[in-house]
Amino acid sequence: MIIEDLLVSNCLVRCCKAAEKDAKGKERKLSFSPESGEYFLLFKIDNENGFKFLKNIGMKNPHNERKNDYIGIYLKVDVFKKVLLLIELKGKEIKHGISQIKNVLKLLKKKYNEILRIFELKAVIVHTHPLNHEQEIEIDGVKCKLYRFCAKPSQVRVFLNE
Repeated sequence: MIIEDLLVSNCLVRCCKAAEKDAKGKERKLSFSPESGEYFLLFKIDNENGFKFLKNIGMKNPHNERKNDYIGIYLKVDVFKKVLLLIELKGKEIKHGISQIKNVLKLLKKKYNEILRIFELKAVIVHTHPLNHEQEIEIDGVKCKLYRFCAKPSQVRVFLNE
């Protein structure tokens, strides 16, 4: 199952915050604070531990292939909501972020097609592009939210529960 494979890869992030800075020091971040009845697991897949997971799902060369930065698993117990969230922290190249998400999404669907049916698939791109503020797009049938610089816990919660 996907959660076990992520855990075995040892790419679990110890907090609910994904953050990175670009060469100019501009930070992009997504943070989430689970409330009562909510659970959120965050896995960094764009690093050495995450590469184990990516190889397991069929990525031949994770060092050089397009991949998003994180996978989040959101569970809301009282309404039985389960969301698998693909997260990319991008600079200005939003199109590149979209292709990274598409590539991982394709591999996930190939490996975990049956299991993914219990999850709602969503994506988030946090970027630094000056012209694009918060907006929603679709990537291969998956709802994707674009945020400029920061995705705050309240924004993420609303998006996950839409």
